[in-house]
Amino acid sequence: MGRGRWLDWREREMKIVEAEHIFDDIPIKCPICGDRLTWQVEEWEEAEDGLWKVSDCGFKPSCVSEPDIDSDEWEDWSNVHYATPYIDWLPIEKPAREWVNKRYRFDLGGIDGRDEGKEEG
Repeated sequence: MGRGRWLDWREREMKIVEAEHIFDDIPIKCPICGDRLTWQVEEWEEAEDGLWKVSDCGFKPSCVSEPDIDSDEWEDWSNVHYATPYIDWLPIEKPAREWVNKRYRFDLGGIDGRDEGKEEG
């Protein structure tokens, strides 16, 4: 199953993306600095349609303002950005996950020996 294939599901168009897909178009900003976030899925669960979606605790945001981990700025940046993760980050994870699960399903072919994604009906 290739990138960019569309599936008509429950009268919505859902895009099938590779498991490694990085989302950079979710309309949620960094709760600390207001910069853009990218998101990566780390855990999936089977959806009602038999395809794969983001699980309740499998979505990881990254702020684009993050400096290189080997730089002198990284420790200070990290201390500011992750001082209170349950207050700052947890509240944005659910709406981001819901945004993705309304629009996308995942092709898990090759991940942990799972079969390739479901075929179109």
